Amino acid sequence: MSELHTDLPETMRQVLSQLRRNLQARLDEQQLVLSLIEAHILHLVESRPGITALEITQQSGYDKALIARKIKALEEADRLNRQPDPNDHRRHHLHLTKAGQVCCEGIAQARKKAHGTVFRGLSRDEQQQLNQLLGKCLE
Repeated sequence: MSELHTDLPETMRQVLSQLRRNLQARLDEQQLVLSLIEAHILHLVESRPGITALEITQQSGYDKALIARKIKALEEADRLNRQPDPNDHRRHHLHLTKAGQVCCEGIAQARKKAHGTVFRGLSRDEQQQLNQLLGKCLE
C-alpha cells in the first residue's frame, strides 16, 4: 500500500491518475482503439445528442484545437457524424453513428470495471459519500 497522503490535492491527483490508467487499460482490453479524450467525447455525445464542439470544449476543459482533431478522428472512424446547424452554418451538432453507439456500450463497461477496481476499498455508502463531498466542491 502506498504511503498516506495528507495533501488532498496530491491524493486526488493520484486517484485520478490511477483511474485514467485503469480506464485506458480496460478500453485497450476491449480493443476499442480509443484515447481517454475520445472516449470522453463519445460519452458526452451519447449523454447530449446534438452537442457542439464548443460545448464539449467548455465542459471538458480541453483545448479547442485538440477537441477538433479528436472529433475529426472519431468521424473518420465512423463513430460520430456532424449535422450543420440550420441557423448558423459555422456550428455543427454531433451525433453517434451505429458504430459509435456500440463503442459507447464498451466504454460504459470499461468505466464500470475501472471504477470498481479503483474504488474497491470503499463500501457503496463510502462511495456515495465521496461523490457527495466532491460534488460540494463543484458548487
